[in-house]
Amino acid sequence: MISKRKLTGPFILALTLHVLLLGVFMFSFDSKSPVFETGPAPEIIEAMVIDESLIQAEAERLKTQQNKLLESQRQMEEAKRQEDEKLKRQQLVEQQKKMAAEKLKAEQLAAEKRKAEETAKQKAEAERAAIEKRKTEEAAKQKAAAEKLKAEQLAAEKRKAEAAAKQKAEAERVAAEKRKAEEAAKQKAAAEKAKAEQVAAEKRKAEEAAKQKAEAERVAAEKRKAEEAAKQKAAAEKAKAEQLAAEKRKAEEAAKQKAEADRLAAEKRKAEETAKRAAEEKRKAEEAAAEKRRQEELARQKAEAEKREAERLSELARQQAEKLRQEEDARKQAAAAAEEARKQAEAKRQQELSDAKNKAIAEIRNKVERSWIRPVSSQGQLKCTIRVNLLSDGTVMDASVVSSSGDPAFDRSAENAVNKASPLTFPKELYASFRSFTFVFCPGC
Repeated sequence: MISKRKLTGPFILALTLHVLLLGVFMFSFDSKSPVFETGPAPEIIEAMVIDESLIQAEAERLKTQQNKLLESQRQMEEAKRQEDEKLKRQQLVEQQKKMAAEKLKAEQLAAEKRKAEETAKQKAEAERAAIEKRKTEEAAKQKAAAEKLKAEQLAAEKRKAEAAAKQKAEAERVAAEKRKAEEAAKQKAAAEKAKAEQVAAEKRKAEEAAKQKAEAERVAAEKRKAEEAAKQKAAAEKAKAEQLAAEKRKAEEAAKQKAEADRLAAEKRKAEETAKRAAEEKRKAEEAAAEKRRQEELARQKAEAEKREAERLSELARQQAEKLRQEEDARKQAAAAAEEARKQAEAKRQQELSDAKNKAIAEIRNKVERSWIRPVSSQGQLKCTIRVNLLSDGTVMDASVVSSSGDPAFDRSAENAVNKASPLTFPKELYASFRSFTFVFCPGC
């Protein structure tokens, strides 16, 4: 719409033009010509008599003059109307120009607004993408760290399983060697037992053969003795027959000698058999003692061999266990050292981040204090806690008091100081901490 101030100038111009036109018309008007006046007319009529033709002529003249006046007024009105129309057209053109300018300006503002919105949207989208990217990278880092930890755990478990499998395999190998040694010892014992049984059987067979031979020799000796006795008896009988008395005595003597000889032979045989049995028993006892000593020696050697094998296996198992223990201790120490290093690095990183955050908050607090204007009504040393929401470039989106100082004017001045200090600077890697954070605003504290 066209304002009143803009319409005042053209209106005054038109009014001045009309006044000038009216002045020109009045100066051009014939002042000597009679003018019809409503007031003095009755006096003229009463003073004189006018001819009808003169009246008619005067009426025509007045009519013509009136028509001229009406035409002049019409022309003036037409000129005024044209002027008004021209003015209106000019005003309309100006209004259209202004509307076009305003429309163009509005379109430019709309375009700038759209551009700003698009820029803000792109910026927000870029920030969102950056945030998503950082989140994705952080998630990827966490996932990589988790996978690395899991891989280390799996590797540790694998090493432990391999060590256990190795230990188990070694134990199985040791057990297999032990079983093999036991089986060899059993086979050796069985072989030795079989050999001993074979030797015993051969020995029994030899003893039986010797016994049979001795029995055969004894029978043969007895047979020879019997034959010799028979011969002697025949000779004695013959001698008896030849020499009755002498031989009788001789026979008796021979019989006595024979009896003595038989007795002596019997005693001798008995003594020989006793000596033989004693010798056999002694031999058997010696053989049994020797066999016992041999078995004891074999048992001792076997026991010593088993003991040595058990000691070797035990030492081997102990060495393996010691090696595994040392490896496990080394792995635990390495893991503990790595964990300690990781904890120290993490603590150092957290401390650095905390220091950087505290430093950035201190700088933000100083910048806000420099932008702060103390309210006149605020007295004393006041403080409040302010929550600030930032964009990634440090632009303050929102600042609000979350813990009031008790003075509303001081709280509002603190919020205004934060908005005035925008943009705020902080380490870009700490944007997650500064997207929304709080700090205590206490000027002069």
